[in-house]
Amino acid sequence: MGYRIETTMGPHGGYRLDAGAETPPPLFDDDQALAVAITLRAAPALGAGIGEAAVRALATMRQVLPPRLRHRLDAVEVTTVGRPGEAPVATVSLDILLTLAQAVRDRVTLRFDYLPRGEGDPQPRRVEPHHLVTSHGRWYLLGWDLDRHDWRLFVAERVRPRVPHGAPFVPRAVPGGGGGGGGGDAFVSGRFKGSDANE
Repeated sequence: MGYRIETTMGPHGGYRLDAGAETPPPLFDDDQALAVAITLRAAPALGAGIGEAAVRALATMRQVLPPRLRHRLDAVEVTTVGRPGEAPVATVSLDILLTLAQAVRDRVTLRFDYLPRGEGDPQPRRVEPHHLVTSHGRWYLLGWDLDRHDWRLFVAERVRPRVPHGAPFVPRAVPGGGGGGGGGDAFVSGRFKGSDANE
């Protein structure tokens, strides 16, 4: 299959499959396989621009499932229904999500143009990104706005990242996050309750 296998001799030796150019067949137990397959079925509801890839991945995975698991999986139908009066989910591109996630991980300042809700010119922003948040099929970036000196939730599909990124930063304590750069769940939940939940 083109994978390099490293071997080590001796009483503590063994075999190790090295990284290759292609993804090797995963080894899941029954529950893991079903969990992954069901998650792939629900993927379009995430609004992450991975719907088509998820459908192809599910078809590939289904082909290699043993009949007993395939039968159980086929019994699961997932239908996504929005709340009454809720706007259709706008899909954010996977490239933008990955760019935001990497900036959060690397703790580097993000520079981006932020598209307005309606008509108007994009606004340049400089933000210390702390967390990616998903709610009801929408993705948000929680960050400290360096120009407004305040926490903001940015709608991810309206973010247009600029390159290169800015300087590294030390994470701040998110209000309600328990300090130390915590998740800020209480802060984010509070923002969603208000009419001005996000930028």
